[in-house]
Amino acid sequence: MAVLPSGIFHTRRGARRASARDLDYGPPEGAPSLREAIADYLHRARAVVCDAARVVIVNGSQQTLDLTARVLLDRGDRVLLEEMHYAGARSVFLAAGARIVTAPVDGDGLDVAALGERHVRRSRARNAARRAVLLDAVAKHLGDRVEVAGVNAGIHALLWVRRLPAKKLPALVRRAEAAGVGVFPITPHCAKPPDRAGLLLGYASLTDAAIRDRIRRLAIALDDVSA
Repeated sequence: MAVLPSGIFHTRRGARRASARDLDYGPPEGAPSLREAIADYLHRARAVVCDAARVVIVNGSQQTLDLTARVLLDRGDRVLLEEMHYAGARSVFLAAGARIVTAPVDGDGLDVAALGERHVRRSRARNAARRAVLLDAVAKHLGDRVEVAGVNAGIHALLWVRRLPAKKLPALVRRAEAAGVGVFPITPHCAKPPDRAGLLLGYASLTDAAIRDRIRRLAIALDDVSA
């Protein structure tokens, strides 16, 4: 704490200099000066890339859990908790409509193996279904303009874009991003830059409808760049 601004972080010392405005109700996300100081500290001390707009001041760990659940969870989502666990966390997740899945704890921490193979089978089936949706959408919207590779290697797919010079790949990535589609060039993953344009797509976290929509938008972005 010694590296942080004393006027902000040391309550007793800061209170002596506080104005009536300082003691009034402030922004719900926290005082701008405090958020800026925290962002600056995280950048210098922890190498975290962030700014004040990405910092939120909370009243405690319980509010943190509540906000996290509201942002990340949809009703019916599963949340894995160790058994035994913090009851306050369970209450927050249940209030958000989540389904609680518990796993025992051994000497090394959470015993993931105790969950059995059921989760693995479920994940494989879900990913296989989404992979099929992806391939169908690619065939419908992109056709022979791309070559699909590596689709059975995991939860990503590699698209080699035919008839698009490799030098135009950054423009395609930017145009797709502007259209709300996150794709990644294959170049950083190659020791030697390939002589053709390749895109890496992740799909495991998307719904079927979202996959179809993103591929449709990607096709439009490719049309714009190729024109």
